[in-house]
Amino acid sequence: ETAAAPLDPRNPVHVDLLVAGATLARRQGDNALSLQRLQQAEALSERVSGLQTETLAVIHNELGVSYNGLGRYQLALEHLQRAHAAYAGLDEAQADVDANIGAIHESLEDYPQAIAHARRALAVLLRDPIGNGHAIRQVQSNLAQSLSYEGQHEEALQRIRTVIAESAEHSGVDSFHHVFARMRYAAILRRAGQLDAARAELAACTPPFLALLGDPEHPFNFYPIRLAATIDRDSGNLDAARSGLRQAIAFAEAHPGADPVALAIARTELAALLAQSDRAEAIALLSAALEVLEQALPATAISRREADTLARRLGMQTGP
Repeated sequence: ETAAAPLDPRNPVHVDLLVAGATLARRQGDNALSLQRLQQAEALSERVSGLQTETLAVIHNELGVSYNGLGRYQLALEHLQRAHAAYAGLDEAQADVDANIGAIHESLEDYPQAIAHARRALAVLLRDPIGNGHAIRQVQSNLAQSLSYEGQHEEALQRIRTVIAESAEHSGVDSFHHVFARMRYAAILRRAGQLDAARAELAACTPPFLALLGDPEHPFNFYPIRLAATIDRDSGNLDAARSGLRQAIAFAEAHPGADPVALAIARTELAALLAQSDRAEAIALLSAALEVLEQALPATAISRREADTLARRLGMQTGP
């Protein structure tokens, strides 16, 4: 048999393979590798003739999602805006990007903008509720989370319960989409002050969540550990909260891949619990947190303000 000739390095298939590899890396929790592959795809796309405009839009959309996972929100917005422009005339594709832009605004803690983008995306996707069912459920989940951050708990709970029911029907109760929605439900219940219900939901959905991750070292294991700790803190179980936050932080430090801003916020949360009992450790934790928060979040963001307030209480200097 004759060996297949290697592909021309400028063949568009190389771009598609890099994008597919980047998406796989992101789903495995490796945003850094995803970003590396996407940057290679972006550079190669500039040398490939006949590349579809939609392919460039996909690259920029994926770059936006990966930069979001790395806490580099402004770069994420830039790439998503380029993707949105590249999809001109393709309403549903633009709606998907709109939803991702909303997720960036949520990361920036600009919840009104996050809600507005999610609602705009839904208005388009709901024109074809059957064909867009999966995308609608994803955007509904994002919207529920943003609403809960904004304090609109009743609508948030209603929407996430709908997502849970519909994902069970269409994807199955063992699907990642269903179990992830339940994890978000536990977090929304916590923010709504329904702590017993939050604890019960988290206890029920954590085993299938970890099983679906399939790897005890997957960086996303950080999230249920931290959520359990914050439920303990809000319930007044401060020893358990401190222990849980220490565990979450140690896990994230040993298994890079979790959102660095989420890790910084966890360090701030633990620093707040240690401010009276161990000022030196609190300052060390908060110093590490502020290095990230000052780069990622505007000074008006809630988490940034809380960290700055705690720093002043501890006698630390913040800002430039």
